[in-house]
Amino acid sequence: MPPVEQTGIKDLQIRTARQRDTAAVSSLLAELGHPAFPEAVSRHICRAGGQDSPTTVLVADLGGQIVGFMALQWLDALPY
Repeated sequence: MPPVEQTGIKDLQIRTARQRDTAAVSSLLAELGHPAFPEAVSRHICRAGGQDSPTTVLVADLGGQIVGFMALQWLDALPY
């Protein structure tokens, strides 16, 4: 693997998704074969940011461009 300085990954930030990330996340979903209405993505990002929400949406921001995302669902306990 090349050094981080050569890949530009040093500029990569993982952060909580914001409303302004809606279009980029919608576009990435479409690239993956899961087209989604931007309004639905926006609602999900908004709900996920709530204080009592068990969901968190994170984005990978590379120099101001969203290049990835993930949604995490927190569980109190694993069912077994």
